[in-house]
Amino acid sequence: MISYLFSREIKYTLSFPLVYISLLLFALFFTFLYSRGIVIIGIVAENEWVNSPHAISATSIFLTILSMMVALPFFYNAANREYQNNFTEIFFTTPITRFQFFWARFWAAFALMMIPAVALIFINILGVKIGLAIGSILPEEAGAFHFSTFLKTFLFIVLPNIFIIGSLVFGLSMWLKNLAYAVLGIAFLHICYLTGLYGLSNDLDHFALGALLDPFGEFAFNLDTRYFTIEERNTRDIQLTGYLLQNRLVWLTLSGLFLAFTYRRFSILSTPSKSLNLYPKNSEDLLKKPISNKNVNPIFPKSHSVKTSFCSFAVCKNILKIDLLNIVKHLPYQLLLGALILFQIVDFITRHHDYGVASFAQTHTMIANVRDYDVLLMLFLFFYAGETVWKSRNHHFEELIDSTPYHAVEAVLAKTLASSLAILLLYGILFLVGIGIQWSQGFWQIDVWQYLTEMMVQIAPFVLVWACVTILIQSLVNHKFLGMALSIVLIAGQSYL
Repeated sequence: MISYLFSREIKYTLSFPLVYISLLLFALFFTFLYSRGIVIIGIVAENEWVNSPHAISATSIFLTILSMMVALPFFYNAANREYQNNFTEIFFTTPITRFQFFWARFWAAFALMMIPAVALIFINILGVKIGLAIGSILPEEAGAFHFSTFLKTFLFIVLPNIFIIGSLVFGLSMWLKNLAYAVLGIAFLHICYLTGLYGLSNDLDHFALGALLDPFGEFAFNLDTRYFTIEERNTRDIQLTGYLLQNRLVWLTLSGLFLAFTYRRFSILSTPSKSLNLYPKNSEDLLKKPISNKNVNPIFPKSHSVKTSFCSFAVCKNILKIDLLNIVKHLPYQLLLGALILFQIVDFITRHHDYGVASFAQTHTMIANVRDYDVLLMLFLFFYAGETVWKSRNHHFEELIDSTPYHAVEAVLAKTLASSLAILLLYGILFLVGIGIQWSQGFWQIDVWQYLTEMMVQIAPFVLVWACVTILIQSLVNHKFLGMALSIVLIAGQSYL
C-alpha cells in the first residue's frame, strides 16, 4: 500500500501541466544566471574557477536555501490535500493506515523535490557551457567538470538540506494543518541561518555554536574551507568532516526526531482546528449568532442607488480594517514578531562584538540589523498578500461577496494596503526595539530622522510596490502557490539583474 500511495502521489502531482511550466521557467531562469556568472557563489579570487568544487558546493548551499519556497507547496499539499478539499470522509474509508499515509506522502514529496535538485546539476553544466560559448565566461575562468564533485555535493549538502526543510514543513502541516505554521517553520530556519552565519561569525569563541546553529551548513562549510588555497578550491571536493559533519549530524537528528514526533501526534481522523485558521469566521458561524440592531455595523449605506466617493472610502476603510486586524491577530504573525525581537537582541549582542571588541549601538547599525530580515519579511508579505486574495475562495464565500454593491478596485486597494501595513508594522516595531537597544547601551544620540527616512523612503515604497505586484499576480494566476512562486522569482530576478 505504501508503494501504491507513493506512486499515486507522484503521478498526481506530475499530471498538472503547471508543474512542467514551473520547472521550465526555473531551468531557463537559472541557466541564464549561470551563463552570466551571476548566481555563482563562493568565488574569492580571480584565479578560482566558476565551476570549481568550492564554488559548486557554495552555490548549491545558496540554492537549497532558495528552494524552501519550492518545498513549501510540495510538502504542504502532500500533507493536507484531502483536508483542504473536504475529502477525508471518503478517502479514509479505504483501508489505509496512519503509517502508510504519513510516510508515503512524505517520501513522495521528498522524491518530487529531487527533480529540481538533480536538474541543478545539468543547469550548472549547461549554463557554464553557454557562458563559455557566448563569451560571458572566459576559458581560463572555468575548469573541467567532475562527476564526484556533483555527487558529494548532492549527498552532503542538497539531500540533507531538503530533508531538514521537508521534515519541518511536512511535520507542521500534518500536525497543525495550517499553511501559516508551515511558513513560520521556514521563517524559523531562516532566522537560525542568519543568526549562525552573521550573528556568531565575528567571535572566535562562538564559531562552533554558529556552525551548529546554521541549518543549511553554510557557515560550517566556510569554516572547514577558510584556509584553502586557490589550488585546493579548484581541485578539492567537499568533505564530510569537521564542522560540516557535526552540523549534518545535529540537524538531521533534530529533523528526524521532529518528524517522528509529528507522526506520533498525527491522526487521520483529526481535522483542522478553527482556532488556527487565518479567517476563522465563516457563513455557518454567522448564521448561528442572533442578529440584532445593536450588533450590526453596516459597511454600505442603506441606499445603494447612488455610489458616492464617501461610500467608496467607507467600503475601502472597513475592508482594510478587517483584513489588517485578521493578519495582526493571527498567531503565526505574533510568533514571528516575538521571534524577530528576540533574535534582533541576540544578534546585536553577538554580532557587534567583533573579536571581543564591542561596537557602538549607532543608528545606522540598528537599521542594518533590521534590514538583514528583508528576505524573511518579504516572504511573509507574499504569504499574507496571497491569503487576503484567497480567503473568500478558501471559505467558499466569494459568491456572497461578489453580490454586494462595491467595486473591485476598493477591495484590491484595501487588500494591498492591509498586507503592506502589516509588514511595515513589523519594521516599525523592530526599529523601536533598536532604539531601546541604543538606550540600554547608553547611546543617547539617536537619529530619529534617519529611522523615518529609511522607513518612508526606502522600505515603504519597496513593500508597497511588491504588495501591488503580488496582489496582481494572485488575481491573474488561479493558483496560490504558483502566484507566490512567481513573486519570489520576480524579486529574485530583480535583485540579480
